[in-house]
Formats: sequence, C-alpha cells, structure tokens
Amino acid sequence: MPENSVAILFSGEEQKRSNDVEWPFRQSNEVNYFTGSTQRKTSFALIKDGRTVSTVIFAQEADIYFETWIGRLPDFDTIKAETGADYVIADTELTAFMSALLNGQAWDTDRSAPPTFPTFYEAVKNGSASIWFSLGRFRTVGETADTPASKFSTHIRSNFPDVRVANISPVINDMREVKSAWELEQLQRAISITTDAQIAGMKRIKTADH
Repeated sequence: MPENSVAILFSGEEQKRSNDVEWPFRQSNEVNYFTGSTQRKTSFALIKDGRTVSTVIFAQEADIYFETWIGRLPDFDTIKAETGADYVIADTELTAFMSALLNGQAWDTDRSAPPTFPTFYEAVKNGSASIWFSLGRFRTVGETADTPASKFSTHIRSNFPDVRVANISPVINDMREVKSAWELEQLQRAISITTDAQIAGMKRIKTADH
C-alpha cells in the first residue's frame, strides 16, 4: 500500500440456517490473518498517515443479553493488549470513524480539534489518497457482489470521488502464500492427524466375504 492509504477488512457475516438458527460463525480469512480474531462483528483497518502506520480493530461491545447466547465477549482493553492494535472501537462506529478520517476530523474527541490523521487528510484534499477493500481475487463483469466491502466501496466512490478505491485481495493472497515456520508446523500437524485417521480407519475395515 502506498502512503496516505487505508485498508479496511470486514468481519465475516453470520449465516442463517433457519428462522432462528445460525450456522457456526466463521471469521473472514483476512480479518483472522491480521488479527487472529474469531469473534463476530470484528473488522480491521490499517491506516498509513504518510509513513506512520496505525491499526484499528472494530469490535462488538459487551452485551449481557447477547452474551447469554454466545458466551463472554472480550473487553476493548483485552483486545488491545492481545492484538497490539493502536485503537479498538465499537463496530457500530466504523462508518463514523471513516467519515471523520475522510473529513479531516479528530476521533473520539472534540470534532473541532486537529485531524487524528492530518497527512492522510491532506492527501484526500489533493486527490492522492486511496482506500483498499477486499473485493475478491476473481470478479465478473456485469455483477455486483453483495458484500459489506462492495457496498462500502460504492459509498466511498459516490461521496468521495477524488479518493481512489482499490482491491487489496490479490496482495493479501500473495502474502498468505508465504508461510512462517509456525504455520508450516500447524499444516504438517493437520496432515499428520488426517493421515493417522485414514490409516486407523483402513485397519478397522473388514474385508467383504463375497
């Protein structure tokens, strides 16, 4: 990503199995890759204010009623400590945060204060800022994806036409192809478990009599 750019990676979406039953939640690959989070309603932003890099996690606030169904949610201080993110903000504030960023306003303080990301705002004004979304590695002509990233990017193009909108999916895919020693170890462990299970299964299969 160039200077004065923002990458926004949206949380995985909850999928309905029936009227009041959902499939087990699966976090988006991108958010899980950058944050390690498997929690619902958790999105991620990486902001390059000039050469200064800041990270933001948008997470679900604690809700006693909701926690009755899914268990305890980590508080924002815990998320910040575990991930090293510079900011942890309620997921409901994502749109407000981006609006403040693009309009050169401070965040979580008096809106008349200096911009939280001043160099990025100058780039917005002179037409050199960019916002990157995970829009998919393979796309088709004539169809619009019904995803949070696609919808949000459409709003950006409409309301901030001087801001470049780009697709970060190919970049992330290339990054994920490079595995760390720990990742290789986990892959090998998974392969070994699968192999052992297949061998054990074959040993228990009885040969047909006829």
